[in-house]
Amino acid sequence: MLYQHILTGPKPFHVGVGEHLAYPVHRHPDLELLYCLSGEVSVSIEHELYTLRTGDLCVVGSMLKHEMQDNTQPSSALVIIMGPGLLGEYFCPLADNTFAPIYALPPGAALRELLEETARIHASG
Repeated sequence: MLYQHILTGPKPFHVGVGEHLAYPVHRHPDLELLYCLSGEVSVSIEHELYTLRTGDLCVVGSMLKHEMQDNTQPSSALVIIMGPGLLGEYFCPLADNTFAPIYALPPGAALRELLEETARIHASG
């Protein structure tokens, strides 16, 4: 299993967009948002398998063992990893992970539009 160190410094977050995402089992103290832009994305969190479809958001809490499993169908997703340097006082309550990991964001929802805009900005450059 991989372990990633917490994000600190002048850029306490990471944003990425990928197709056919697959990543081995790992854990890190940061929070991870995984937003399905198209297709289906399979993610396992603490041995529980979830399938994200277009418009679904997955929130992976701090230090939870998780992986993204290879999917043979075309898919793309936005990944945002953020730590206490970005979230400040809100990090600890969110890191406790007392919430459901998957949220279906309806079309037109403000958060869905924000995530899609983030993906477009990242892709442009």
